[in-house]
Amino acid sequence: MTNITVLVAVYNAEDYLEQCLDSLLGQSLRDIQVVCIDDASTDRSPDILRRYAQADGRVCLLRMEENSGQAVARNRGLEMATGELTTMVDADDYLAPDALEQLWRAYRANPSADAAVFRLVRVYPDGRREAHHVPVTASLLTGREACCLSVDWRLHGYYAIRTDLHRRYPYHAERRVYTDDITPRQHYLHCREVALTEGTYYYRQHEHSVTHRGGLVRLDLVEANCILRRVLEEEGAGSEALKRCEVYAWGVLLSVARELYASSDLTPAERRAAETRLADALATVRPCRLPHGLRLKPGYIPLRAYALFRGQQRAYLLLRRLSGRPM
Repeated sequence: MTNITVLVAVYNAEDYLEQCLDSLLGQSLRDIQVVCIDDASTDRSPDILRRYAQADGRVCLLRMEENSGQAVARNRGLEMATGELTTMVDADDYLAPDALEQLWRAYRANPSADAAVFRLVRVYPDGRREAHHVPVTASLLTGREACCLSVDWRLHGYYAIRTDLHRRYPYHAERRVYTDDITPRQHYLHCREVALTEGTYYYRQHEHSVTHRGGLVRLDLVEANCILRRVLEEEGAGSEALKRCEVYAWGVLLSVARELYASSDLTPAERRAAETRLADALATVRPCRLPHGLRLKPGYIPLRAYALFRGQQRAYLLLRRLSGRPM
């Protein structure tokens, strides 16, 4: 059995793919498998993948017949995984040379650990780097602690996990974007313990990323949070995780609603569709889980009737505009 399998879903990533693959094949931990899933790319990515597979037998290739999104592509790759642990690296990201070795050592040193988490560093187009701070001092968390921290992304979702556990809970694919973010929270919840490591994952920030776009795609994030709430409820995540999920989901719903109400770029049909989706999301809100102070804050009061909610948010935007404060 291989130590670690790395899943790399690739879609039109020619500008970054070589750096990603070089960082994987140059790892100090040599006993790895790199499963690259080409999600029907139309650029030079397939040629790059073939070249790397020919040069290094640790690279396995899959080709999707049509573009299906990262979650579906990663699940196909997961079927091929031979590693005791499985992780994923986005095709535009890369790892420090000892990142996988750090994860493997932490996993082996802690018999109850089912997952090991990277140290995340965001890399910006101007070269600036910013480390993600996880607000704990312990290097080992219970699965429930890790899940609770991850609900609002204080603990990020870049880690390696036992492959058998990953196969029990594959990536959610109910939407093309964002619903695969449900899976880390679910994985952490079902771990006995989660080890935090210094193995560094470099997370590239750029405007071409789907999850960094605005507009109607942001409604997928609202709906993904509704699905996350349902999953956490069904799997008994506990009251603290559910409260944090509610606060995070409510904040995202308000932000996206205000963004769309302020937009002048939507067609009448797009606006009607967006409002229907917002109304459906609003109906899932659990106000009793929101902090009392937040429920009484002007512009944040969770009005369940969509017409009242829409009026409230438009009034909030108007007052912000009149006061000269940013939206």
